[in-house]
Amino acid sequence: MAVVSRLVLNHPALGAVGGAGLHSQVEALYQKIGDAIASRWFQLTDFDQTETVDLEHNFDMDIENLRYDIYVYTGGQWVLVTATSTPARSDFSVIEKVGDEDNTLQITNNTGGNDLLAAVVLMNDPLYLSTGDVKDVSISSPLNGQVLTYNNGTSKWENAAPAASKNFTLFVGSGEAYTTLGAAIAAASPGDSILVIDDTAEAAGDLALNVADVRVEWMPGAVTTLSGALTNGLQLTAARIKLVEMGLKLEPSGAQARGISIEAADCEVDRATLELNTAQTLTDGVHITSGGTRAYAKVRIKATLGTITNGLTNNDGASEASVWG
Repeated sequence: MAVVSRLVLNHPALGAVGGAGLHSQVEALYQKIGDAIASRWFQLTDFDQTETVDLEHNFDMDIENLRYDIYVYTGGQWVLVTATSTPARSDFSVIEKVGDEDNTLQITNNTGGNDLLAAVVLMNDPLYLSTGDVKDVSISSPLNGQVLTYNNGTSKWENAAPAASKNFTLFVGSGEAYTTLGAAIAAASPGDSILVIDDTAEAAGDLALNVADVRVEWMPGAVTTLSGALTNGLQLTAARIKLVEMGLKLEPSGAQARGISIEAADCEVDRATLELNTAQTLTDGVHITSGGTRAYAKVRIKATLGTITNGLTNNDGASEASVWG
């Protein structure tokens, strides 16, 4: 047995009648077939659970440049194994053989069944989305960061820029710095909706939100603790930021000017609870500046400790705010 071009030649001795000339012709025939055919058929008989079989293809290329289909013989016919069939494609593992990575693959039966009659069709023409090999995909001049989006009109998956808005959940664990939250919001896009599951996260400073058109919704009962040398505990500096049902504890290390400062148009702080739980002075619980046109605030203030000079200072007559405690 010898490798001839891409195929393995297993040709018995022909004796005196055939001689070396016939051997040469058979070898040349095998070589032409091996170079011309871009596929291999491997039939696996009595393929048992956990059994591994070598598939010697001699394509001289790694698995990234190959593709394969698996069939099982059932009901009198060969049936293609798919992601949802029984057995499923994931029930077989196909890997490169260590030491002969470019010429031999290994398939292992993980189906739980024995005595399978299976087959592998191996091809050295991998499919590429970008070259239109897949019939229901149409890609034109792809750009970095684009995604595939289904177009019902063309019945194809097409490349497009990702949607501008998205929803995501941010988990902030106990004792973590608020910068985890701040960084996620800073990376948000207009229209994003963020659900924050906040397990008493701590902020060693002001929490400033400066991305426009973002909705931030805390889980009811969740609390963010702001401490350190605070000036504006929660500061909204970009338009149309909406915060819903948030809890905020202020533990400043010195006198603080404001608990919540709304400084941009159309911002909303709805059903927030603001608690001052250190013996410090807070000038304004909620402060709306002239930049906060059409701002809305509905805040409950709990001054368990410390002193609040003004519950609400509204410098913008167009804005609507209420504070109770």
